[in-house]
Amino acid sequence: TGADPLGDLIDIGSGQGRVLKLLGSRAQRAVGVDIDSDARQLARAELLLAGVENCSLRKGDMYDLPFADGEFDTVILDDVLTDADRPMVALTEARRILKRGGRLFLLAKIGRGDVTSLERHFAEWCRVVDLRLATPRRIPSANARWLLAVATATDEQSVAA
Repeated sequence: TGADPLGDLIDIGSGQGRVLKLLGSRAQRAVGVDIDSDARQLARAELLLAGVENCSLRKGDMYDLPFADGEFDTVILDDVLTDADRPMVALTEARRILKRGGRLFLLAKIGRGDVTSLERHFAEWCRVVDLRLATPRRIPSANARWLLAVATATDEQSVAA
């Protein structure tokens, strides 16, 4: 998966642009969405300094994203679901803007001993919004600080002839 093309990428909850700096240059187009204007301003500066030119930042609410259905090949929810008031609504919105055949990445910071709980939440949320979830990975594998899971839409095989 690391070498797969990212196509049009969106980072929901982009904050200061860490993920965009890391992956933006590998995407055809990269968009960061955050509701916090200070975070977007800092992210713009970080991306400019890093020389990542194909990224844009937009004000946006993860519960009501200003994008068309199926607009992105790669959707990243970067450590926003675990603190969300309505994680299912945010995940439903992320799924809505995901292109057919696209991938949705769920990232969450690991707290003390809550990895199993995080994995359960990811599995339940994805099941409810009709996403197929691959087995989550701990990153890095030793002394893991992050949990990463990749999901795809379950309706991929129901394409009408």
